[in-house]
Amino acid sequence: MIGGGPAAWRFVRAYLKESQNEDRVTVLSAEAHVPYDRVALEQLFKDPEKDLTLANPEIWEDSRVNLQLGVSATAIDRKNHMVSADNGESYPYDELVLATGSRAVKIPIPGSDSAHVFRTIEDVQTMVSEVARLKEKLGRAPRAIVVGGGLLGLEAAEGLRDLGAEPTILDVASWLLSIEVDQGGGHLVNSLIREAGINI
Repeated sequence: MIGGGPAAWRFVRAYLKESQNEDRVTVLSAEAHVPYDRVALEQLFKDPEKDLTLANPEIWEDSRVNLQLGVSATAIDRKNHMVSADNGESYPYDELVLATGSRAVKIPIPGSDSAHVFRTIEDVQTMVSEVARLKEKLGRAPRAIVVGGGLLGLEAAEGLRDLGAEPTILDVASWLLSIEVDQGGGHLVNSLIREAGINI
């Protein structure tokens, strides 16, 4: 399996339940963490040490599972049923599962190389340290821009506010959560977010 997120966790858990004793599964995960709950990432803004590991972590200790952390696949040889990885190893397979998830996108505009994304534990750790660095450097609350007013955007803005930054959310729609709620509900959300000290 290429990918070590929640989908990999669900697959391996089901696989072990249904597999025969001789079955084996190797999971290549680019992240250095045992698969964790990405939906709960915003909790790290308030408690950086919070353990987000998904339930049943014992599956990764099962002798039938080979979890490779910090290892990215670099090539798939479908003819020879091999996956090459950036650790110099090659992994044979009978069945290959791709569970690489989504990738946070940076807007391709000048200056976007200094923007941060919000998808992994490392992303949150980077934002936490960057807010602390800027508070020290500027001697005031740093201003943060969050691009996107969906659920993740709201969570990022709230987390940044809790860290002592002054967040502003930019969104193409006239109300937040425009995919999730209608206009009336969205304008109510706008009011609640402004009352919480977040600019829109």
